[in-house]
Amino acid sequence: MPDAERVDFQDITCIGDARCIASGYATRGAFQSEIIGVAIRYSADGGVTWLASSLPTDLTRAEIRDISCVNEDRCIAVMGDRPPNKFLTTDDGGASWAERDAPVTSTFTAISCAGTDCLAAGVVGESTLETYRSGDGGQTWTTAASPDINAHEVFSLACPSKSRCYLVTSTNEPDSFGFKIFVTDDASDSWRDRTPSDESAFFVRCTSVDSCIVLGLPYIVATPDGGQHWSRAKRLSLDDAGTGSISCGATGVCVAGGGKDSILHSDDGGASWNNEPLPPNTVTSIYDESCVLQSGCVAVGLYHVQDPPGSGKWRSNGVILTRSSS
Repeated sequence: MPDAERVDFQDITCIGDARCIASGYATRGAFQSEIIGVAIRYSADGGVTWLASSLPTDLTRAEIRDISCVNEDRCIAVMGDRPPNKFLTTDDGGASWAERDAPVTSTFTAISCAGTDCLAAGVVGESTLETYRSGDGGQTWTTAASPDINAHEVFSLACPSKSRCYLVTSTNEPDSFGFKIFVTDDASDSWRDRTPSDESAFFVRCTSVDSCIVLGLPYIVATPDGGQHWSRAKRLSLDDAGTGSISCGATGVCVAGGGKDSILHSDDGGASWNNEPLPPNTVTSIYDESCVLQSGCVAVGLYHVQDPPGSGKWRSNGVILTRSSS
């Protein structure tokens, strides 16, 4: 793919039949040691071919934390942690992006859209969790109710419907194992703590309004009833969890985690898992996955190589992998 070795990929989002958007850092220098800003690539054929997106020029210090799509044309990216705290939007499937002001000074790190109804979440200062919602695909935003918690960072957000959303956040509160899962049934007017006992949580993805899977440590956990009950689907090692996220498709295929040798794979909607080998000498870390396409799954990550071999000098190549559903 074009310029893959110049991008450290961190996020992948797919929607519809074949539209995917991959984002990360653009790098340069002898060993890609200098980060020069945001990079986005888009694909209209399920990840077979990729093109570089046109971006605003002043994004040298920005960081894309999450992308969600309203439809195959319109998607929204949130940029937390690093200034400027902006949203990026595309109306042509990722070919070009425009900068929009975020509603407040929160460091937004998660966004999820169910059609034109979107929810964005982040932390103000060092502990105040805030959520904002939009009913017009991110054109305008209003304040929403937020979980009352001493939050540190919102890790993930999944809204399988306009009313139901799941939010995973790290927390500074004692006796919480550092993480909490909250659920809303009324479009973020109120939230309930649905954290499974003795578990950590990082990424939540849903296959229906009630059925969701959470990647954490030391387990992948699943709920069939909106977080009222959780079951342990897979015990994980640090190598299993890796740096990846989790994604499931309508056909029941799921992937999660991912390291240099294998990725976790499920054919039954996350009820059971096995380690599936990755192509040798292609990837060091998987950072994100998407399995929503009928054609299969797409994963992004990095491959660290010594250049020249044996020199002790390392550079990172961006990696995009595809897995056919057949």
